[in-house]
Amino acid sequence: MLARLGIVAVSIVLVVLLVGERADSRACTDAREELFGVALGERPAAGEPAALKAIADRCRGSEGLAAASGALRRQGRDREALALAARAARAEPESAQAWAAIASAARRINPGLSVRAGSRARELGARGS
Repeated sequence: MLARLGIVAVSIVLVVLLVGERADSRACTDAREELFGVALGERPAAGEPAALKAIADRCRGSEGLAAASGALRRQGRDREALALAARAARAEPESAQAWAAIASAARRINPGLSVRAGSRARELGARGS
């Protein structure tokens, strides 16, 4: 009887964790769509701060941060883009995408960093990271 209760308890915990992860994934996707909508002029700029916060809080790994960095860079906001890209690389130092985001964001404001980050991105990409 105790074994069955233990199995039920573990099952409930797993379901709660999976539901929470799915909610985070949906919130991340929604925030990225909002941010890109703002960047393209399709949505009001007032939604951007909340979208950036949601990306930072709800997106796992570096992918969301790197994508948000690209959206900011497209708006000419290179310093903000670089800060997000650096955060992405700190979250996942072996992510080629994060280092490529640094290279892109730094291109106009720190060409040396851009070159080094681009080299790192290519090295990690060649390794399959």
